[in-house]
Amino acid sequence: MATQDVREILGNRPRKKLGEIAGPETWWVERQQALEHAGYMLRPRYRPDWTPSWAGTNKLPLNFEDGHRQLVRFDQHPNDRANDVSLSLMESPSC
Repeated sequence: MATQDVREILGNRPRKKLGEIAGPETWWVERQQALEHAGYMLRPRYRPDWTPSWAGTNKLPLNFEDGHRQLVRFDQHPNDRANDVSLSLMESPSC
């Protein structure tokens, strides 16, 4: 099967720009305000009004703290009380 045929089958997905919010991060952006109301504060990158700190520069996003994706895991342990939850920063491979 030719490469062009595969692209036609799968469709041309738009590529995300380096440093853009992508994948599982959007879940956190959508819940940031509720988490803040509950007493948690996520990185500026996950706030709805976030503007990349590299915007308007000629520098790469990876030169800035908010240019790095970080995976965050939400755990609620089944044997714990309903309000016992934890947010954990997970190690992630370079993006």
